[in-house]
Amino acid sequence: MMDSHIHKPGDGRGRRDVLLNGKPLKRCIYADTKRGIADVHVLDDQGRLKIHKRGKRPLSKRLRGKVEVVPCG
Repeated sequence: MMDSHIHKPGDGRGRRDVLLNGKPLKRCIYADTKRGIADVHVLDDQGRLKIHKRGKRPLSKRLRGKVEVVPCG
């Protein structure tokens, strides 16, 4: 069973907007409304994804606060 408070891209529930303390987030890759956690990709100065120097994976930052997920409209 899927937890209704956890949201990820491609989880089959359609497009949604993620709000952190009432402000919209861009590049959100994970949101947990129960725990108040949202993970977002980090961009460099040119607006590209920042990549870990050894692991070659995109870097992310964890944000905490009141997380709300609403359908795009």
